[in-house]
Amino acid sequence: MSSAPLRSPVNREAVGDLRGWLQLALLLAEGLVVPAATAVTYIVALRLRGAEFIAQYALVLAWTAVFQGAANFGLPQYLLREAGKLGGAAGKLIVHALLLGGMATAAAMAAMICTVRLFGYPAPLEAALFVGALVMPPLMVSLACRSVFLAARRAFLILTIASVETALVICGSLYGIVSGRPVVWLVYSLVAGKAVNAVTSLLFVRRHARGYHQLDPDCFRALRGPLFAFALSDGLGFLTTRISVILLSKIGTLSALGVYASVSKLLELAWIVPAIFGQFLMPRIARSFQTRGDHDLGDFTHVLRLMYGIVVAASVGGALFAEPILALVFGSQAKGGGSILRWLMVYLVLDAMDMLQGIVLKCAGLQATDVRIYVSNLAGNVASALVLMPMFGGVGAAAARCLGVCCSLILRGVYVSRRLVRIPWLSLVGSPMVGSSVLAVALRPFLGSTRPFVLMAGYAVAAGILLVYWATRPQLGPRPGA
Repeated sequence: MSSAPLRSPVNREAVGDLRGWLQLALLLAEGLVVPAATAVTYIVALRLRGAEFIAQYALVLAWTAVFQGAANFGLPQYLLREAGKLGGAAGKLIVHALLLGGMATAAAMAAMICTVRLFGYPAPLEAALFVGALVMPPLMVSLACRSVFLAARRAFLILTIASVETALVICGSLYGIVSGRPVVWLVYSLVAGKAVNAVTSLLFVRRHARGYHQLDPDCFRALRGPLFAFALSDGLGFLTTRISVILLSKIGTLSALGVYASVSKLLELAWIVPAIFGQFLMPRIARSFQTRGDHDLGDFTHVLRLMYGIVVAASVGGALFAEPILALVFGSQAKGGGSILRWLMVYLVLDAMDMLQGIVLKCAGLQATDVRIYVSNLAGNVASALVLMPMFGGVGAAAARCLGVCCSLILRGVYVSRRLVRIPWLSLVGSPMVGSSVLAVALRPFLGSTRPFVLMAGYAVAAGILLVYWATRPQLGPRPGA
């Protein structure tokens, strides 16, 4: 691969075009809206209704997420890649893909209802789980439309629709919590918010599908292969992130599950950063691979530095200030969650690294290979959880997630480095890890004698200065992936 700085207009946007950075900022704002609202719901519910109530709600979300991967049928990532490459010519794919997604969603809803019946949950919880299945159709539609908007650089529209949905969900949820309603009330609020998002998104996305009202059987046949691979990847992703909650609900107590689920929400908030960066990068990397004919990632150096700088600083800070953060957010209800949070911060860094390798494989058209490798993540997670959960509870569940992601991280890394591109992990992750760790070591002796929030503010300022330097400094040595 050549190291010459060949750059297309798309690549210039990826490097530092003002519009590209503005889109990224809007996406990060949108990424904060929904998880922040969910976190507020968890905090209020944990404080007012206790760990068992929030455990029931977390279990509904976990079951829905497990089957949501099948309901989505790989549409979000597939449309993100194809719309990024084809632009306005992707209308035909959008229509046919949504129809396939509708059929997959109906099958996923039926499978979830049948599976939940086998677990023999109490009647009120079972009713909430059945209502939770209604989340899948609008969520599939909204995620697919969101990918189209994202590829079309319509981040402001994404933020606006997400804000409306979040306002509806959080108002309904908080009313249900404060007024003493059962868990199913929160689920109804979620369904209503997702339905509003889906209808609004369809109204805006229809302009991309004008002229494609006639169905084409050949298009359906062409979509089956790649969509099936993306669907397996999405399904494994949803299952991997939620399987710990389901296993812990059967192995541990509802109280332990409530603490683990609540602490996991902090991971979901932190995961916003790599998730949004990944969505921002995927259509651009796909376009770059298609137009340039190689797999060079050099044009995305500054974006990748910024992403991993934020992720590493957040993970080290979360591990250092685990107890003060939990005390501030959850009070005494999350007692003993410090070790869980530290393991989840390790998982955050590992999963962010694994995510980039998955994006490279999908953008190179190797989604089937990516699925086969990603199975190791779920297998390692479940096998480790079955051993660790009976002994360590929520801490074992968090450690099992780390062991699972290590399996796919290593296997993906070997394949990507040998077949496609060498990603300079020592440069992208090692340098910010060293800087953040030095800050943590310097501040740790003062944890017992100084107010933790003062130290947290000092860490944030120092880490921010290092991040600016790290993300903007000139490229030294060979370009990443050259």
